Amino acid sequence: MKNIILTFILLTSSYVISQNTNSLKENDSLEINQIYQKMDSIQYSESDYLKMQNYFIENSELNKMISEMATEGDKNANDFREILTLSYKQATNKYGEKEIKALIYSYYSTVEIQEKFQKINLNLNSQITSLEQEREYLLKNIDEYTEETDNLIKVKQIIKITETFNIQIQNLKSEMKSSINDPTDYESMDKSYFLDEAFFSGNTITPKGQGFLNTINTYRDSITQSLKDIKSMENIVQDICKKFSTKDVVNRYGDTYTWLEYNYKGFPLVAALTKLTQMQSDARNTETKILSKLLN
Repeated sequence: MKNIILTFILLTSSYVISQNTNSLKENDSLEINQIYQKMDSIQYSESDYLKMQNYFIENSELNKMISEMATEGDKNANDFREILTLSYKQATNKYGEKEIKALIYSYYSTVEIQEKFQKINLNLNSQITSLEQEREYLLKNIDEYTEETDNLIKVKQIIKITETFNIQIQNLKSEMKSSINDPTDYESMDKSYFLDEAFFSGNTITPKGQGFLNTINTYRDSITQSLKDIKSMENIVQDICKKFSTKDVVNRYGDTYTWLEYNYKGFPLVAALTKLTQMQSDARNTETKILSKLLN
């Protein structure tokens, strides 16, 4: 039954839907054991079980994933699919109360994760607003400059590069939000199909996915090119190269993924939106640091 718990975690967690769900690794076993320990003092009822059931029954994407895994012969997915058809009593009798309790615990943990993403998103947007206000303060006297100095030219370059990047990321976020009925309902943002379909065709990156990579690469390279000859900007350049790198990623098991696949394939919409908002925040923060140095 622990493998069924893992199947649930893999299907609902924000980091592994795209990974191999057929192998049970030691770290996954440890995570499951931690779930059992945390839930020992928690009491659940039939109504909690029904909430968990409905979460999957109403989520067509997760249903599809479970069915595909079951069709491929995954016994855990078959067992999990059966649980979704059983009453609370039938499920606890067949699979044990402790195991069903673990599934319910995992479900509630998933909802908490979604709520945390919501809070992070709100905090990041608040930070972006503060950074934009600081930016306006720095720029309020720019029209008084009578000479087109090198620093002033670079200021204008940085503003244009950052604004172009921000608009492109914001347009993508708007597309993502338009794919759901209520963009303010973070529980409905647990689906990953939008970016999966937009950025990937099987294991191949689509033109839209490549366009997104080009947006990041162009922003990073343009900023660093503009600052490359300014010694006082070396730390900022290094930070930009690190935060906006799109190099391949090696996970903790030694598997290599493209940056786009590792960061966006199989991720719930709310997680992907948060990542994009973080990018906008990093870009605005970088812009403010650069303007502050160039104008002071």
